[in-house]
Amino acid sequence: MTTFDVATTQTSSAFQRLWQQAFSSEHAADLERQRAAREGQPPLPRVTSESVAWQARALVRAAGGRCLTERESRAILALYGIRTTREILVPSFERAVEAAQEIGYPVTVKAEWTVLAPPAEPDAATLNITDETGLKRGFKRALAGAWATVPWDSINGVLVQEMLAPGTDVLVGMTSESRYGPVLAWGLATADDDAPDATQLLLPPCSVDEARSLLDMVSADPDGLADMLARFSELCLDVRDVVHQIEMRLLISAKPGDGGRTVDCVIVPADA
Repeated sequence: MTTFDVATTQTSSAFQRLWQQAFSSEHAADLERQRAAREGQPPLPRVTSESVAWQARALVRAAGGRCLTERESRAILALYGIRTTREILVPSFERAVEAAQEIGYPVTVKAEWTVLAPPAEPDAATLNITDETGLKRGFKRALAGAWATVPWDSINGVLVQEMLAPGTDVLVGMTSESRYGPVLAWGLATADDDAPDATQLLLPPCSVDEARSLLDMVSADPDGLADMLARFSELCLDVRDVVHQIEMRLLISAKPGDGGRTVDCVIVPADA
């Protein structure tokens, strides 16, 4: 029986369950089939330009070995055409009011910090804020949660983020395995954050058609999700020498061609 040799960085409980389920022995044959099917095949054409790869690696190195913040991580995703939510980092409540008005209610608020830490207390992030009163309450909770979780000098401020309509919650990640190199894993998040459903592994790079063939169980815009997985797989190959792990959470709308947007993301450098 084939087993995987992989060490993941401790982040959220949802992604720890994704890695445990994805890297079970039953999925080893999937990667072997993918690798065999690609032998002797010409390289896939790039989705993005070579300059994007250089920019992505430069942004990772600019973090100086620390884990990238959500904003920094989403900036790298955006280079590859992976859609993200609108967001503004603010230093004060007064600026948070301006940011919420600029983005438009409803919004989400959460603290931003520069260290890898266990997930904050539930009250550290407040969702679906619809007015200034709720914003003030959420702003205070965000800072209180951050102060209780990480050193004060690692806190950059509070992130005011666009709140998306309900949709299909998808976990997508990459980590390194000793024999295969970067490996992608994805699964449908469950309502109670239990083990993800429909977990799959992919070797990068993958084409849109290859990704689409694995998405029959996804009813919400599988074509848009396949395009995103193809773009993400290119990113994973481009940064394989400087990144150990990537985790992102997508919200896929029911609108065809939308492809969803990233609501959470963390990039862990290889030397973190």
